Amino acid sequence: MSQDQDHSLQDLRKPRHLLRGEITYSIAKEEDANIVHELGYQDAKVRYLTYLYQHRTLIESIVACHLGLTSANSCRLAEVEDWIDGSFNICIRVDVYRIDQILGQQVMIRFPLPYRVGQNVCPGNADEKIHYETGTYAWLQENCPDIPIPRLYGFGLSTGKTFTLLSNMPCLTRALQYFRRAVLGWLGYPSPSIYVPHRIEQAGSLRTGYILMKVVKL
Repeated sequence: MSQDQDHSLQDLRKPRHLLRGEITYSIAKEEDANIVHELGYQDAKVRYLTYLYQHRTLIESIVACHLGLTSANSCRLAEVEDWIDGSFNICIRVDVYRIDQILGQQVMIRFPLPYRVGQNVCPGNADEKIHYETGTYAWLQENCPDIPIPRLYGFGLSTGKTFTLLSNMPCLTRALQYFRRAVLGWLGYPSPSIYVPHRIEQAGSLRTGYILMKVVKL
């Protein structure tokens, strides 16, 4: 056996890293899943989480805007070891402090994982995922209030478009929107969504979509 062939066999025996652990060629060839495709997930995960960590101050500012807070200093992202890594999302807890620095509430900002939702293959997939998930939340909140679901505070798209829960908007915006809803209801038209466009400049710089909701404590 040549030296090149020997090296090739050693490479085949060497474990490769997947999100769910390590795998060898002998195991991979028996799998139905596209293991070659999954081999790139680990590096993609590290790159994306690093990107979010580098923009943590920006994320805190975005959360503060959605919650109607005057200062981003009230919001603090959880440490990386406390981030929740799911199959298709990364969830980051945000602690919101009162003026006296006592913890007031906790919210969760959730980012679709681009490499898991096919964003590179089909740009827009991540935003589409956010659209249908937030649409479901909004519909349930308005039409099925008895069903317990996490409170949705707002969401943003990779395009920079952002939407915030109406009750968290400035007073004038709330008044205009409530008046609009009342007029449309009186005329027999469906009421607009309680999530209204909200210009958040920081979201345009983030360049990735997200969903912001209340933390559910089990």
